[in-house]
Amino acid sequence: MVSEAAPPPAPPRLGGAAPGTSSSGNSATTSSIRASIDDSASTYSLNVHELSFSTSELVINPEIFSDVAPSDFLEIYRPSARKDTRLVLQVDSVAPIKGGRLQISLLKSIAEAFGLQPWSDVVVRKVDPKAAAADFVEFTIKDQFIPRADILRFKRTVFGSPAFRGKAFNSVGVRASVRELTRHGQPAASGILTEKTNFIFRSRSSRIFWLVQISVEMYEYAPTGQLYLEIFISEFVTKLLQKWKAIQATHSLTIAFFTRTFFLNNVDPAACGEGIYHRAICFTADGRAYEDSYKIVLENEVCTDSEKLTMQLKREMMDFPRIMGWCRPTLMTHRTLAEPQNGVGAVNVGVPSYAAQGNFLEAINVTLNVLEKHYMDRDLSRSGNSIVALSASTGVFEVDARLAGITKQRMMDNGIGMDMVSLSQPPLHTAPLFIYMGGTLDEEADRRSVEAALNAEAVYEVPHWMNLSF
Repeated sequence: MVSEAAPPPAPPRLGGAAPGTSSSGNSATTSSIRASIDDSASTYSLNVHELSFSTSELVINPEIFSDVAPSDFLEIYRPSARKDTRLVLQVDSVAPIKGGRLQISLLKSIAEAFGLQPWSDVVVRKVDPKAAAADFVEFTIKDQFIPRADILRFKRTVFGSPAFRGKAFNSVGVRASVRELTRHGQPAASGILTEKTNFIFRSRSSRIFWLVQISVEMYEYAPTGQLYLEIFISEFVTKLLQKWKAIQATHSLTIAFFTRTFFLNNVDPAACGEGIYHRAICFTADGRAYEDSYKIVLENEVCTDSEKLTMQLKREMMDFPRIMGWCRPTLMTHRTLAEPQNGVGAVNVGVPSYAAQGNFLEAINVTLNVLEKHYMDRDLSRSGNSIVALSASTGVFEVDARLAGITKQRMMDNGIGMDMVSLSQPPLHTAPLFIYMGGTLDEEADRRSVEAALNAEAVYEVPHWMNLSF
């Protein structure tokens, strides 16, 4: 409800002199206030109201604002406020106000968001929509599926509407809240949405895949004295889940470990038995036997308990070498190879690869196999898909040129974002960086012999479809 305190003295009209006085007879106080604001602005006493009084965000007294018409835009701010904290609202109606004591009133939730107190002095002035137009606006959406067609219709319905941080829009079935705005290249608290405004939509309920590369570096010490796997859990997982909890995000999270295991030269991997996983042995260009492995740690879960997840990740990471049957690099002896693996017929015959030699692109394509069927059995409470790769590498990978081209094309066809988080220090060169060993994308590359592949020069390429963060 509107506050019932005694009304203040009648203010001057918007852009003119006070009623009953001439411009030359203004008081010294009014002159000092006008000297600090725009020529078309005047100071008024602010009131606040609840939804039970009016559903409009802005209510004005037409007797005081006689030169204001419906659909006009008003800028409201404290006399000492910065330009980036000013509030822009649109006048819905100029219907008469009963009692006549109210001058200008804001919805209580809006007044509290901008720190405007009841009966405080505020500056009000008319603004040109072009001058108050927003350059960029960022919306957040949650717990709903929004196709691109609905996003386009939503944008068309909000053209010409004022927006401010925290404002909720509900149009054409789309519920979205304003998170950030910019005007004239600078952050702003409010602005007007026009056809030239760039819209950005951020989903707080999307499908996210974490691809964690388990390589030799993961079990090594960083310059900070921590293991890289400890950095992954304490610096990335814990802090990120805390941020998700603070913004009440409900992302569907899937975590998968991926690794490449190289087998020792004096051991035939085919004679070692299947062990826990069926062995799919491949060979590199130089004849080294390897096996790519993947393990799902978490699948389509909304993580609300960060402590429970971190404990699960710690157990999985410490148990992962035993499951893969890895040797210790310093104990690669015949005696170590003959040791059984917890009663399973397999023996420890492999060593993990370094991050640069891992199955990075293969892991991305395995995830794309799941995401390319996103239109089947769709979850109507999720919007957006994202892949995040986490590795202890510096962003340098030795990959196959043909597979890199296929991966890039599949990423663009599916419209999926790809981010990589490096747990190590940034290198002194451009990253991420792909190294093609044995030539580029041509038919002749398939006919190269092993000797030609070994003698071929490396080709370097920066994958612009992937964003790297340290």
